[in-house]
Amino acid sequence: MTDDKFQVLGDQLSGRGLSLDASPLLGAVKVAASERDKCLVEIADVIYRQGRSSVLPSWDDRFELHNAVEALRALAVIAGHTPTGDRRRREADILARLLHQQEEGT
Repeated sequence: MTDDKFQVLGDQLSGRGLSLDASPLLGAVKVAASERDKCLVEIADVIYRQGRSSVLPSWDDRFELHNAVEALRALAVIAGHTPTGDRRRREADILARLLHQQEEGT
């Protein structure tokens, strides 16, 4: 099983770090098993993507956060190798890493 896509294994719908019992859904549909599994995988993928996008900050917020990272880096350059400059550099690095992780989905 890979974590990058959903798949139906027996009565389980699994993928992307999730697993659920799909037997109530599997018994209710009167189509070929392969077509049924394909539809379930597509539905699960859409639900996952919509749910994930609902918790991400908006594009405008992410743009503003990237601008804040650049402002912190500029302050670090102005302050130089002082405790204040080092603090701003670390703040910029942490914020940039968090934004990158969120955009990558980890």
